[in-house]
Amino acid sequence: MHGKINSYCNAHRHDEQQTIDNHSLIHKKRVFGDFLNKFHLWQRRLRRANELRLTAYLFLRSRPLLAIAGLLAALLLLAAACGSDNDNTTSQAPAPQVVESAPIAFEGYQADDLPVLLEGQKIPSITGTTINGSPFEWVSGTTPTVMVFLAHWCPACRNEVAELTRWLDDGNSLPEGVDFFSVSTLVHPDRDNYPPSQWLKDEKWPFDVLVDDPENTLSSVFGLTGTPFWVIIDGNGFLSIRSSGQLRPENLHQLFQKVLAS
Repeated sequence: MHGKINSYCNAHRHDEQQTIDNHSLIHKKRVFGDFLNKFHLWQRRLRRANELRLTAYLFLRSRPLLAIAGLLAALLLLAAACGSDNDNTTSQAPAPQVVESAPIAFEGYQADDLPVLLEGQKIPSITGTTINGSPFEWVSGTTPTVMVFLAHWCPACRNEVAELTRWLDDGNSLPEGVDFFSVSTLVHPDRDNYPPSQWLKDEKWPFDVLVDDPENTLSSVFGLTGTPFWVIIDGNGFLSIRSSGQLRPENLHQLFQKVLAS
């Protein structure tokens, strides 16, 4: 009997020890599981921190580019602000544009009733447009005037422009007191040296250029016979001389002196 009790007690103690061992194993598993969870959480946080550091580094590296982009955007906004007029009551005139031909008007005459001007006749005032697109007005009877008609395809005209420009660049000058301007006429896009605006710009032609209209009205009214074509008008507005052909700069200088003396 006593042996049975001892056997039972031993079996009970063994069961209790087994239960304790099982609980201990479960506890250890839980502890290890908690450790793994914390380890994985720590890894995720570490990766996140590395990602944030990399993002911050790239952002700092890109700041010069962002600054440049911001500066360009600011300049564009400034240009837009400067280009607009804050005062709605006023408007800015459009910038002049290069033109190769434009309407011509003579004071006191209609387009279908224009005269053919001859020596000794009074020249009416002329309005038109320069080759740069600006308004042009010549008032008759105010200043002695020399006009030269130029055609972009004319070899003598090209020589005239080139020689006179070089002569002026060398330090020479034409006498003051004479109104001198040129007329671009007989313009044709299929002929050499077109457009005349580019030709005269390349030559650095320093004088005003009045453009003839598509019908070459100025050439017709002044009776053009060839190019270059010279027209001299005295200080009272009367036509003095018409002549065609190239003039050397020295001869043109003498012509100006004669115009002033007359």
